[in-house]
Amino acid sequence: MKITFKDVGQGDSIIIELNRDDGYNLGIIDCKKYNGTNPVVQYLMDNNVKSILFVILSHPHKDHYSGLLELLEFCKKKDISIKYFAHTANVNPVYFRWFEVDDNATLLAKIITKSIELLDNKLIKHVGYPYKDWGISLGSDSNMISLSPSDEELRRYYKQVKLYKNISPKKCSQAANLLSTVLKITHKDSYILLTSDAEKTTFERLHTTCMDDYLNDKLTLCQIPHHGSLTNHYGHFWNDLQRSVNCPAVVSAGEHGSYNHPEIQVIEGFDRMNYKVHSTNHVNGMADFILQIKEQTLIGRFEAHDEFLDDDNIEADQTFTFIEGQVQEII
Repeated sequence: MKITFKDVGQGDSIIIELNRDDGYNLGIIDCKKYNGTNPVVQYLMDNNVKSILFVILSHPHKDHYSGLLELLEFCKKKDISIKYFAHTANVNPVYFRWFEVDDNATLLAKIITKSIELLDNKLIKHVGYPYKDWGISLGSDSNMISLSPSDEELRRYYKQVKLYKNISPKKCSQAANLLSTVLKITHKDSYILLTSDAEKTTFERLHTTCMDDYLNDKLTLCQIPHHGSLTNHYGHFWNDLQRSVNCPAVVSAGEHGSYNHPEIQVIEGFDRMNYKVHSTNHVNGMADFILQIKEQTLIGRFEAHDEFLDDDNIEADQTFTFIEGQVQEII
């Protein structure tokens, strides 16, 4: 298995390459357009992809779905089959207006409509909703299961929108992060954790209820939630996970004047817990962290983060292989 976090600036596009006998050797989580391009669609073109095991929209925010309609239209044009299409935006359509601050999520509505069209045309085999315990087999000894959103996140979402819909469209939009998937990809006794923009309260729930069953294996790769936002960071959860030495933690962030992700406190927190932090785009908190490292006088600490000091390592996809429960970065 190979997993690539595409550099799409502030947002997510994740490509998972599999080795299956049925030809469904690709999984996609989120799809964002970036600088006028669509890196996921470009991957399909470059690799002459004929079938996709799954396409998942982690939650209804544009920085995770701005390229998804183009992806579905490309699949229709090239007759590319998708076995599973899944999203967490299957709420009452009246809530679509609260997903985004600047519009009524018309693009998202078009995506949902297009997915139904492809389902009717048999290009999409199954449409599902990746709530807690939803899962699919990825191949021999490998599975993917959703740990969130659960009923608790759904209730929090509806409550927050009802509370703020006449007061703050921004807070209503932020509430959609509660619909974020937390996906666990397992192979034997190890796993990868993909967290999209999951809220701090989600990790508090996972820490309280899931550590002894869902999360009792060894973590070998993880995604830092919400592009390194401090409000989504719950250190107790990440500290208490059993994990490999220098477990890679990937942050997908880009320049954004309003959010300034990733935040320095988050990057420092993962560093103190001995995660090895990787970033698709070294800005904001990452830049501050690099500067801080350069100012350190301890040679050991300087060398430990030498990968951040390479001037060529500024914007790049972050790719890892997952073989027999071990993860290695592809340089």
